[in-house]
Amino acid sequence: MMQDALAAQQPKPIVVISSGTAFEHWESIVRAVAEKALEQETARETSAILPYKLSDFSYVVLGERLANMVAEQQLSYWRVEDLAPETILTAIHAKAC
Repeated sequence: MMQDALAAQQPKPIVVISSGTAFEHWESIVRAVAEKALEQETARETSAILPYKLSDFSYVVLGERLANMVAEQQLSYWRVEDLAPETILTAIHAKAC
């Protein structure tokens, strides 16, 4: 399908996560948006654009604990040890996990 080929070529949006609580909040936001889109699609009975899933993003995560949380869900990520802009940019330009 052409749309799948296009999606594979475009880089994923990047989300910076600094704590376990922040990641849990992000998960709840993505889930809520997906549920709302499903309700709207059901109400209209027309196909809508599918909402994002957690795997539609790449993550910059602070520390080992967060890296493990993200890795458990098989999401792509870069692990950093601080949130300095230079550290984040260096990680992003390196190879993704």
